[in-house]
Amino acid sequence: MGVNRTGIDGRIIYGGNSIVYDPLGMGMLNGGLEPGIFTIEINLDKVKKTRIKNPIIRT
Repeated sequence: MGVNRTGIDGRIIYGGNSIVYDPLGMGMLNGGLEPGIFTIEINLDKVKKTRIKNPIIRT
């Protein structure tokens, strides 16, 4: 999960594009460039099983 703000603050432009990936790297949500509030359900059982099968990504 990576979050980013959108809009302009002074001379800094924030590009948005917050994104969520599943444990195997498949994109689940892309917030795009416009401001918004997004929700997504994360399957914690899938996260746990993936961490057991692939110990390299436990953290």
